Amino acid sequence: MSNHLPVVCVVDDERSIGRALMRLFRRLEVSVEAFVDPVEALAWLKQNPVAILITDQRMPGMSGTELVAALDGFQDAATKFVLSGYSDFAEITAAFNSGQIHKYIAKPWDDDELLYAVERVIALKETPEGGSDALGAQPVLPNSPMLGASPHMVKLFEQLRRMSTANVPVFIHGETGTGKELVARALHQESFRAKQPFVPVNCANFSSELMESQLFGHKKGAFTGADKDRTGLLAAANGGTLFLDEVTTLPMELQAKLLRVLQEREYTPLGSNELVPFDAQILSASSKRLSAAVEDGEFREDLRYRLEVLPLDVPPLRERDSDAVILFRHYLREVRQDIRFEFSRDFERFLQEYSWPGNVRQLVNLAGYVATMADAEELNLNNLPAETRESYLAGGDQAVTASPTELAGATAAATEAGDTEESIVPLKDVERRAIEQALAQCDDNIPKAAALLGVSASTIYRKIQSWGDGD
Repeated sequence: MSNHLPVVCVVDDERSIGRALMRLFRRLEVSVEAFVDPVEALAWLKQNPVAILITDQRMPGMSGTELVAALDGFQDAATKFVLSGYSDFAEITAAFNSGQIHKYIAKPWDDDELLYAVERVIALKETPEGGSDALGAQPVLPNSPMLGASPHMVKLFEQLRRMSTANVPVFIHGETGTGKELVARALHQESFRAKQPFVPVNCANFSSELMESQLFGHKKGAFTGADKDRTGLLAAANGGTLFLDEVTTLPMELQAKLLRVLQEREYTPLGSNELVPFDAQILSASSKRLSAAVEDGEFREDLRYRLEVLPLDVPPLRERDSDAVILFRHYLREVRQDIRFEFSRDFERFLQEYSWPGNVRQLVNLAGYVATMADAEELNLNNLPAETRESYLAGGDQAVTASPTELAGATAAATEAGDTEESIVPLKDVERRAIEQALAQCDDNIPKAAALLGVSASTIYRKIQSWGDGD
């Protein structure tokens, strides 16, 4: 092979694995170097730049993540893959989240999946935009309608790019209306399964009996009313992605059966003795964290660890800086392409300060209302529904107040001189100092300070105004 070809370095203590990967990569325009000893591989890698490093996790003398960590400063431009089984997730997830490794591939791997991942990395590295980290350099996902320019969303887009080729279960947590299904669809569209089915199901919409039939399918006569065979959602998602929304609402008996599907990669339709192979990516989501559902006795701990291999948090809209303005303009255009709406200063301030308890879903509905009802091209607060406008102006949109911890911290800062009764500060002064401290930390950015304090920005504006009035 030509020395000008991209170099893929394979490190696995099982010689047969290295040989298998070398045979697989013959389909690509790459040069492959294989090692069975990670220490020997480390010495070679410190002298020879590579495009991709693919390492096993469990090896004698040095783990895959330890090998990657030892290369700090030597292979910064390389994309690092780790091949491993389910038992290594804690260490791998930590390395993944810290950015030490870029991709995780589960053993036994799927040839098409691995080829897709390698081809994609090589293609990105050959473009001017590829840069040193071709997986997270671009914050926009070309196959997704998701929008956002805030730091939270840039981070989310980077995580989506990295997780999309892992082909292991991803759990998506976020408040109601944050767009968890959009995130799941983006993971699917960015994966090698993009041309296969994406099958979403809301677990909260079905009874226990109906849900089992929906998932596994049934044979004719399996229960009363089963007058014909039915293919379930597991079969419908074959080769693609199954998205289980509000997965924490699954009944316990179904959780046990889903656990077996994830462990054995096979299932049995109702009324049948036939084992059917299962080959699909599992994505799940909930507005409740799986850890909290386990603590409340609503969810199996063993299933949690199977579903939450890669955890992903979707930020609420109130934490996304100016994204609300970007999103509102976008959804206005979707409804009224004939008008270019302008925002008054008060209206733009509303978009940035409002706490958006319904998140993006609420924003989309509000944009539809405003676009339909507005009779002028410049929007102001009078274009809002009366309930929303009055709630915002009265500060009733705030979700929570400052926490006891935050107030305690502010009190401590305000009473550094001592802790006697004479040093106790009135609550309104503690509140003011907490707000002033937050504003100082955020360079007077009121929306950011409000997010830190857990209140709406409009609350801080009213407090500042009251100080000027001598309150």
